[in-house]
Amino acid sequence: MSAPLLTILAFMIGLSAVVLARYLRFNFGVDTVTGETADTMMLADIGIGVAIGILVKIVLRIRSPKYYSAMIVGVLLSVVMMHNVVHSSPELFRTYFSPEWTQMVVENTKPNSVLFRGESYSAQDMSSGQVAGEGAQSNEAAEPAEVKVNQLPQVR
Repeated sequence: MSAPLLTILAFMIGLSAVVLARYLRFNFGVDTVTGETADTMMLADIGIGVAIGILVKIVLRIRSPKYYSAMIVGVLLSVVMMHNVVHSSPELFRTYFSPEWTQMVVENTKPNSVLFRGESYSAQDMSSGQVAGEGAQSNEAAEPAEVKVNQLPQVR
């Protein structure tokens, strides 16, 4: 197999590994994407995704030196962007995950954004310097923002 094709395959394996990791977490009842445990779940997705990618490399006996970097880029991109696929194809995720899980993701994340540590950041948020979830505030009378933790139900 050619090097560019292996690089694309490794990237796709990284993307798919995180979807599989989230599906496994969903089936074991640990399925939050936002909220208090978002950091832990994000690290778990990365760890499980990399482990699946390494397992696939061993099973398929892939020897490309670019495999790890392409696979890790796929894992990281999937971790921060998968919710956008849920926004664009909710029916698919309602079928394979559940209607409750899909609704939770759609309600707690913004479309066309990056999900990092449980917060959605759109390009507009990043360009204006706003923190996700904060409204526009004037600097003179700015009150401290209330920290709000999403209370998410555990769905099965």
